[in-house]
Amino acid sequence: MLKGNKIQLNVFSFNERAINSYKENGFAKEGRIRKMIFRN
Repeated sequence: MLKGNKIQLNVFSFNERAINSYKENGFAKEGRIRKMIFRN
C-alpha cells in the first residue's frame, strides 16, 4: 500500500465518463488548469 496523502491525475474536461468514474472512486476536484506551456 502506498503511504502518500495525495495522488494527482489529469483529464480533459470533455471526458465526462472518466471524470464521473474518478469521482465514484473517491477522487476530489481541487482545481483546474486553464492554460499550460510544455517546454523541454
